[in-house]
Amino acid sequence: PEGYASSGYGSIPKTVSFYMTDVPRETIGESDGEQVFFYDMESRGDLSLYEYLYRCIRHDIAHGKVEPGQKLPSKRALAKQLGVSLITIEAAYDQLAAEGYIRSRERCGYYACD
Repeated sequence: PEGYASSGYGSIPKTVSFYMTDVPRETIGESDGEQVFFYDMESRGDLSLYEYLYRCIRHDIAHGKVEPGQKLPSKRALAKQLGVSLITIEAAYDQLAAEGYIRSRERCGYYACD
């Protein structure tokens, strides 16, 4: 449909936005300096919340929308922004880390891998 980008895991809204630096302007903004992702979680179809979020972030890392070494939002900030539970964010981040898309730095947060 118009306004949606097709990917290997279904359609995601083209209006997906990030609050991060060095991401194409049509997908970023800033909120008090906080790094925040926004995905339309209602567009997930039959996928679980964590699976949809995991696939969206994985897609954005793989396609360069999130640069290697770039800091991801904290789990709590992302949960609040998306209106989902902390457990949902933890599950998505854990899966991304297990597959090597992100890494955790103790007391610093999560970062996209090279």
